[in-house]
Amino acid sequence: MGKIALQMLLVGISSLSVFAQSRGARIDFFNERLKIPDSELFIEAEYIDSGIGLRFGVDKRLSYFSGQYEEAAEAFEAAIQVYRFKAEIWVYLIRSYYHLRNPERARDILEEAAETMPDLKQEFWVPLLESMLVELRLRAGDLQTQVVFYTKTPGDFITLFRLYKFLE
Repeated sequence: MGKIALQMLLVGISSLSVFAQSRGARIDFFNERLKIPDSELFIEAEYIDSGIGLRFGVDKRLSYFSGQYEEAAEAFEAAIQVYRFKAEIWVYLIRSYYHLRNPERARDILEEAAETMPDLKQEFWVPLLESMLVELRLRAGDLQTQVVFYTKTPGDFITLFRLYKFLE
């Protein structure tokens, strides 16, 4: 193992352990049973009348849960344009971009959701972002192990570099 690769591994492991010690209670980013609070701006009657609820449920089942994340992201993007105050739609949009390995877009959407529904910022959006970052750190650690011990393609190093750069 090269000296640089070993240093990257040690830095990654130490930052994961420090982060793991510092986190307290948090939201589980991937918990499908997660109670997603409604914003004070959410009006259920308007949501039902808009038809977004039905479309969102269908899109979630047919696209998101089947792993069609690009299609799901497009559907959820359209849904938040029609109905902006249903936090659950935003959560699945964020998760879709996470699965598409686009953490920058996922973070941007999360920040936009916090601006759109500021009443949920501290109680929900900030902990959700922290949870997403935990998942990304774990992904980076797994990728780093693969790069150091198994694969050595330039693409692996670039992906790992981009993840660590994003996490800075």
